[in-house]
Amino acid sequence: MKALSKQDQSRSILNKITDVYLFLLLSLFILICGPYEYIVFIKYFLFLLICGGYVAIISVILLYLLLFGDRRHFFANSNNNIFLFSIFFYILFTFLSALRSPYEYNYWIGMSRYEGLLTQILYMMSMVYVSIFGHLRKKHIFVFGITMVLFCIISLIQLNGANPFLLYPSGYNYFDGDIAYSGHYLGTIGNADLVSALLSMACAVFGTAIVLCKDKKALYLIIPLSLCLIVLARMAVAAGLVSVLLTYLVLIPIYFYILKRAYWRKILAIVLIVLLVIAGLLYCIDFQDFETLHQAHLMMHGIINDSFGSSRIYIWKAVISKIPEHLFFGTGPDSMMAWNLPGFSKYVDFLDIVVYRGIDVAHNELLNVFAQQGMLAAIAYLCIVVSVIGLFFNSHDKISVCIPFSAVLAYLIQAMFCFSMCIVAPVFYIFMGLLNDEEDNRL
Repeated sequence: MKALSKQDQSRSILNKITDVYLFLLLSLFILICGPYEYIVFIKYFLFLLICGGYVAIISVILLYLLLFGDRRHFFANSNNNIFLFSIFFYILFTFLSALRSPYEYNYWIGMSRYEGLLTQILYMMSMVYVSIFGHLRKKHIFVFGITMVLFCIISLIQLNGANPFLLYPSGYNYFDGDIAYSGHYLGTIGNADLVSALLSMACAVFGTAIVLCKDKKALYLIIPLSLCLIVLARMAVAAGLVSVLLTYLVLIPIYFYILKRAYWRKILAIVLIVLLVIAGLLYCIDFQDFETLHQAHLMMHGIINDSFGSSRIYIWKAVISKIPEHLFFGTGPDSMMAWNLPGFSKYVDFLDIVVYRGIDVAHNELLNVFAQQGMLAAIAYLCIVVSVIGLFFNSHDKISVCIPFSAVLAYLIQAMFCFSMCIVAPVFYIFMGLLNDEEDNRL
């Protein structure tokens, strides 16, 4: 057996460390939890421990190799210069945004959501390292599947009114959300919007693996897929449902393009017809008994109310109105709480009460970057996303990258109505990094 060169041994070590990181992020990071009063702090601690530890270990090894080893070809797997340059400028502009912030706050941590400069750097660096040293294997997908089965079981117990592990305060459950406490919390993630982001990615990953994986054992993924869809439907978070629907509609012609090239154009035509039918139904039917569909119907008729989308229209308008004051560099990462934007109210009809909520995030990920880190950082962020998606279309082995592509697509769709937090975003960024994987198909 041929001995590995020192360079190959070093790369093998970095690959194994990244492999462990992927396992931890797709299992323990999702499942470890605590009472919801402390969940953000607990998840942030885990994020620093797992993601921060990974970035630190890889950085130290690379620094050693840079100073004392053979560093040639270590970055050969990173074949997208636009991707790397965009990340560099995103970190640079976010750093300048923090330095130029008009507010006195700990910009390394952030004001309200632990989305400060340190978090942004760890997102970007972990994504870069995964893109260089990470490879998606079947074992990663199955571990993710087991994790989501456990997650969904806990969530379904909660959706039936129980309080396992005392995640809610004593005497409360999921249905007390927005009444006894702000927001809705579920599973081992907490915030229902973030849960929908995780479930959207999981549905995309499992559905794609079932269709494209050659191993018949992939059919077992029907179990976590079914559970994720059930929980998503029971939660009734519109962003997650829309994300899964649109993701599958986009992926179906891609599946046929990969597996049966002769049929993909016909399938694409069918998908476009389905989209037109959906649009026609939304335009013609009132859907009075379904809030989200009813609001979509009204918007197609030019009627837009600030309360639509759980007041997201109001939030977007309020945030956009303040952007020109700090156009290029924003006010610093995770600083919107200091904007003191006027909050909004929500009427709870069956209790006949009005619940008031403040605004500390834009509920649109790109808008959030634009508002807090500035236009330059937003452009860099957009370039990162576009360059990574471009890797899929330029890939020689689309089966290998279709699974991470599906997760990225699902996350980005729901991110138009949601926000980034270190509770779920690290999972998104590993899939972003894995889109750079050009190793031969192993699935």
